[in-house]
Amino acid sequence: MSPNLGDNNEWPTHLYTIKPTPEMTIEELKTSLKEYFRWAKGSGSAADFLNQCSKDEMPGYIVEVLKEIRSISNLANQTEVQNEAAEEVAASES
Repeated sequence: MSPNLGDNNEWPTHLYTIKPTPEMTIEELKTSLKEYFRWAKGSGSAADFLNQCSKDEMPGYIVEVLKEIRSISNLANQTEVQNEAAEEVAASES
């Protein structure tokens, strides 16, 4: 997926009337992308699109959500490692 969805064949034909163009206002672009991502929900399109953005280009809300996910993931991994270590210790003591 390209951040320039309107420049390639990835834009769905049924949304052609709202295909992004350089002439669009920010509000029109937001509406266009909202409709596209609503249609493409579950296909990974939003993740592909964000993957091509720098942190500075992402909305603050997205950055904060990603930080929270990383924090939860790190905590879960730490807990898993601790549990595995405890199981190994218990197994070696028996």
